[in-house]
Amino acid sequence: MTALNDLKWYTTFVFLIGAILGLADPITDALTLAEFHKENHMEWFGVGLALMILPCYLYFMVNNQTWNIFTVRGVTTDSLLRAFSFNPFAPALASLKAFVFCLKNFKKLWRREEVDCGNSGVDEVNRFLLYVKLLSFAEATTESIPQFIIQLYAANVQEEPVKIIQIISLSVSCLSIVWAFTGADELLHEGEFEMKIKHKVLFFVANLFVLTGRLFAISYFILGFRKWVAIVLGPHTLILALVDCISPCPACDERCMLWSVFFLYSRWIRDDLCVPLEEEDIGRRRRRVRRMQWLSHVMFVVENFAMILLFFYLSTFSNAWYAFPVTVYVCIATILGSSIRLIHFRFLLKGPVAPEEAAGPAIQQGETPNVFVTVRPAWEQPL
Repeated sequence: MTALNDLKWYTTFVFLIGAILGLADPITDALTLAEFHKENHMEWFGVGLALMILPCYLYFMVNNQTWNIFTVRGVTTDSLLRAFSFNPFAPALASLKAFVFCLKNFKKLWRREEVDCGNSGVDEVNRFLLYVKLLSFAEATTESIPQFIIQLYAANVQEEPVKIIQIISLSVSCLSIVWAFTGADELLHEGEFEMKIKHKVLFFVANLFVLTGRLFAISYFILGFRKWVAIVLGPHTLILALVDCISPCPACDERCMLWSVFFLYSRWIRDDLCVPLEEEDIGRRRRRVRRMQWLSHVMFVVENFAMILLFFYLSTFSNAWYAFPVTVYVCIATILGSSIRLIHFRFLLKGPVAPEEAAGPAIQQGETPNVFVTVRPAWEQPL
């Protein structure tokens, strides 16, 4: 299933929401940094400013692969768009372009007709839609997550009252993170099963609990024990990355390794990202996903409970008014999010393969999928 064939009428509004969050997140972060500067919190201001600038290098590298697909009056806008790709709003602009593209073809998407690619080829549009999701994911992991942790830390230790803009910025960052990881789920599991809207809603709900529980556990552990968090997150990241890369060998190729590196820096926040292999049969792929999920979520639950209980019982902030409610929320959100995700995937991975990915006879509703059907990652599919 290519990205273009996967477009639905409601995808128009998905890109619109992505564009709104992509614009609101850097703006609210900048306003929060202005408050830090005003209150003379120069350390938080400096770190926050660096976390807004450094991700722009990643946006620029990714955008170099995407902006050559649209033309104006036969003249490519590649040079102009590349020049503007080094900015915190690059993911929002990409989502906005995708929204405009879907809006122009909204009637055809509603009628399930073939969309008009204009002067761009189908392969170029597919590549662009893929990188829109990658840009959103890159923004969440390199900008939104660190900003969320810093701002939550500052809100708990600053002497002055928490400003309204800080609360808004934290909320927007949280939504942006959950939204981006939901898009990553759709990207990584595309072709393994028929992706219906109810599945996407469950992805969002599970990610909401999983990610907020994880972020609170990490943030409050840092609040109490600072640099000791590296002892928890470092081994976790390496173990999951090694299991994902080494366990499927010799099927794992160079491109699989590159994509594993791309997702490496996000494994500490949500740890069941399983990189698809080229030409991996659906049976092996599903078994590998299940093993990865059980291993990652067991580690996830143990680490979250350990971090938040250490904060509650041993940190200097254990007597703070927020210590008990935060501890309760992290425990409930961790169990609930992991349970929803594992149960959801148990049913998904037992269901039929997406019809567009099936090789040979079509799979009928309720039949057991052919374990020899091959699934290619979205970025490796023929365009």
